[in-house]
Amino acid sequence: RERRRKFILLSHSMDLLQLFGIWVSCMQISLLALPLSLVNQWRLRGSSHGFSVIQLLIPIPIQICWLRYGYLTVDMLMITTNVILLATSIAYLFIFIYYLPDKSTIVKEVSIMCAVIILLMIYVSIHPHNEQANIMGKIAPLVQNTRIMGAAHQLKDIIDKKTTEFLPYQMPFVMCAFISQNALYSFLAEKSPVVWASIPGLFFNFTFLIMYIVYPPKTWRVPIIGTGKKITAGEKKE
Repeated sequence: RERRRKFILLSHSMDLLQLFGIWVSCMQISLLALPLSLVNQWRLRGSSHGFSVIQLLIPIPIQICWLRYGYLTVDMLMITTNVILLATSIAYLFIFIYYLPDKSTIVKEVSIMCAVIILLMIYVSIHPHNEQANIMGKIAPLVQNTRIMGAAHQLKDIIDKKTTEFLPYQMPFVMCAFISQNALYSFLAEKSPVVWASIPGLFFNFTFLIMYIVYPPKTWRVPIIGTGKKITAGEKKE
């Protein structure tokens, strides 16, 4: 009876953990809606010229690396999530290219990205099969943290200008909520590569929230934190 009771408790805890993992994956997939505002701007302008393609290119190798890691560790939730993320990221990239007048530069950038991905996959494949998951588990967080370069540049820009005027509040709030829950789930599910990959993202997004207090925006007010320009009664009516 005691063994049966322990088995039932373990089964229930696993069910809760799986539900938590599904919730985190749904949150991650919902973040795919964020670039839709950019797509709308490209459509209205009739061109994507002047917009940075880096933020569209970086997610693709990250998602491919985690997809390979999920395949090697037989993690169906990770595989499903990253297949959806990868398909959507590629779709956004194609839309960007469609609205781009001069496509010569983007062809070179996409070619470089593909070459890097192929080299990474070959590097993992030349190792014995029983070592590949461990190696991919080290490479995936490193590739994911290439996003740090963009975050570090944005943080430097805030400090130089002494304002968070050009940092939309939605991203730090949403990313803090997502990354913290993803890190917690990965810790409970014993997915240490994902936990380590989450630390830099948490650091930068929490730092951005602190920046709203240290260097508040000049023409708008930050929700929840309450820093920045005070909205008058007349402005509320408008």
